[in-house]
Amino acid sequence: MKITISAEVLAQLATAAEVSTDSALPILAHVKLDAEGTTITATATDSYALVIMEREAIVTNPGSVLISGKQLRSEE
Repeated sequence: MKITISAEVLAQLATAAEVSTDSALPILAHVKLDAEGTTITATATDSYALVIMEREAIVTNPGSVLISGKQLRSEE
């Protein structure tokens, strides 16, 4: 996956990571990023709340990645 997004969009996607802080289930501490067409979608859950956020992006190579919410938030 290869994308280009603005710092503003990155900061907005990082807010999805705020829901995913469950240390009892490590997979829930991650955010799934999907890039396709002209859109990047961030999906995160804590098993009670679900956040799905779509933003515009320049997608050079479409794909998906699971990134630590902590790592995504540290990029702000």
